[in-house]
Amino acid sequence: MRINELKKIGLELILAGTLALFGCQSNEMLKPSLISATNVNEQTKVKELTDAEKLFLGFPENIPKAKVKKYPIYGSKYLLVHIRSRHLREKISDEDKRKVKAVQNDIYSVLSYLVENYNAKEVYGENIAHEDEDYFNLIIGLIKYSLDNNEERQTELKKDVSDLETRLKESKDERIEKAILEKKDELKDLEERYEKAKNSDAIVYDAVCRLALEGKIDILASVSSSSKLISSYLSDNLESGKIKVNEIDPTSTIKRIMDDREDSTLEIITKQDKPIAILVYGGLHAFGGKESCGEDYSLDDRISYCDNIAEWNKKHPEEKMSLIEITPESYR
Repeated sequence: MRINELKKIGLELILAGTLALFGCQSNEMLKPSLISATNVNEQTKVKELTDAEKLFLGFPENIPKAKVKKYPIYGSKYLLVHIRSRHLREKISDEDKRKVKAVQNDIYSVLSYLVENYNAKEVYGENIAHEDEDYFNLIIGLIKYSLDNNEERQTELKKDVSDLETRLKESKDERIEKAILEKKDELKDLEERYEKAKNSDAIVYDAVCRLALEGKIDILASVSSSSKLISSYLSDNLESGKIKVNEIDPTSTIKRIMDDREDSTLEIITKQDKPIAILVYGGLHAFGGKESCGEDYSLDDRISYCDNIAEWNKKHPEEKMSLIEITPESYR
């Protein structure tokens, strides 16, 4: 999530229009009653299913533009749905940027499918700290409000120009000609601002932000401030070359960037105390492993030194978590 860029977009739009109070509405997460376990066999019915188990059983096996893999944990209280993502970074080639856009478009399709067919309302966004959640959603709300106002004003101006041009045909008047030019200038300025905002990297390359701006989902935080700070510092400095890989313990670095951050995410999700969490998170992350998900669980192209779900379930036997991974079609 590119919060600074979103802040800039919001300020530009607000300064160009009318600033008004905005209230973010909270929505419920995917409801167990809306995903029923219709295919539960008789043996499974011996023990009453948890809400998370019902959600797991009813979750679609096939989703357009994606591959779905399900890893059940008996008696789970929570279900983590990890949608594997690619995201922008500071130094990125045009080819990699194209790949990011393709993956984000697939994620947009996946989330839209879950919103439309399974009543999904909340999505955990990567790199949003718990302490910044309200602030981030306020920015999204203000941008949405400003874009909506921009659209309404464009419609008004187009109608005004059309009416004035009709009057000008009936009566040649310099004042009418001047009014038309002024309104066209204002319309052009609004159109340019609108296109700049809608086509900014922070929106085009982030499916979660796009859906939030459309008012279809609320965004929840997925990391703590301390976890975000450590991982951002290490990844940024490794990328820039300020920290040399051969000068530090790579296992320790990876643990802080990847596994510790994943543990922080699991903790935040369980504190929400809702049976399902839909999470858009980097595809290099692996919340599962061979222990929790079986030998078929692939760690290819992953960076992981810990089976986070297995460790979590050992430490929290009354709050076990199962996993569904969704890999976008364009993810390579």
